Amino acid sequence: MKKISLSNSSFLNRGQITKSALLTVIFVSSSVAKAADILFDQMSNPSSTLLVSSWWAPNGYDADEYRWDNFLLPSDSSISEVWWVGGGGVLNSVTVRFYTGLAGYPDYQPTITALPESEHSADYLKGYSFSGNANQSPIPGTGLNQYHVSLASPLILPGNTVYWVKIDGATGPYPSWRIAMSTHGRDARHFHFSTGSSMFTARSGSLAFQLRGTVTAPQTLSGTVALSDFGDSAGQVVQVEVFNSGATGTPLQTHPATLSSTGAFSVTASPILVAGSYDIRVKGEHWLAKRVSGVSVTGSGATGVDATLTNGDVNGDNVIDLTDYTEIVTDFNSLIGDPNYHTWVDLNGDGVIDLTDYTVLVTNFNALGDN
Repeated sequence: MKKISLSNSSFLNRGQITKSALLTVIFVSSSVAKAADILFDQMSNPSSTLLVSSWWAPNGYDADEYRWDNFLLPSDSSISEVWWVGGGGVLNSVTVRFYTGLAGYPDYQPTITALPESEHSADYLKGYSFSGNANQSPIPGTGLNQYHVSLASPLILPGNTVYWVKIDGATGPYPSWRIAMSTHGRDARHFHFSTGSSMFTARSGSLAFQLRGTVTAPQTLSGTVALSDFGDSAGQVVQVEVFNSGATGTPLQTHPATLSSTGAFSVTASPILVAGSYDIRVKGEHWLAKRVSGVSVTGSGATGVDATLTNGDVNGDNVIDLTDYTEIVTDFNSLIGDPNYHTWVDLNGDGVIDLTDYTVLVTNFNALGDN
């Protein structure tokens, strides 16, 4: 395996063109390189070994081949550019797709739910398609080319989580474009599929690619919660749960949020959420849960997560029924400091469990919270 040095470390690590780098590689523009930081790098020392990763339209030809490689970002990051090294033909178009790692074995293979040529957007995390030669730039004296594309919308990913990327190109008249192998990488294998064999296999060696972008600031989710039939909301704690859009069951994340006197809250998403649409459910101590659907989460997070919660769920099971009524009756006329006084039964928060609390429960009797 012959090693091809693209440049010195200062060139790759800071995106600056040096005299020696100019002798090694023809770079498109120094301003492009300075636009983003290197988040993950396996292409600074590519080898001369090339592996087919291309297809011939229409899909399904027996010589089509696809390759994935895994990566891990040290911090929550926003990927805006993908760079790689390859050769063996001029690209007519290129596809870049990102995948999650297989549950339980994220370093071993990407999550595959369809054959590469039958994939839809639900089968991968995020996908991008580009026409043309992906800013092809020859590397003098090597027979290799350097490529890069800028993503139409940055991909926000959490750090310390394994993901996979697949880069494949279209050439004519038959699949001939190849991606270079790397002489270094976080894992000594990549993943491969050939339409000829119809087999997915783990292969040895890493692929020469690089991800650029920026480390993200904390991603916050904020809004206002109105606690019905209650006094000052300052200091009240609600649970903020994040779900994939339309999903129920176990939430992706749960965060306690302390409300201000106006009901305002702000929590930090952890781990960072991939930009997209989510449902956010809010639940208070004795209020029914309310789901806010279709919340658009960006790299900075989401604002305007506003909800009004229905009061009376004394036992916290997300329904106002006879069980809640029984607890009100049991603790009736209790004051703060009494053995039978409980904050979750004092529905209006005035320090006494009395007819006002009873009226709130009766008014909302049989109401259900959102799942």
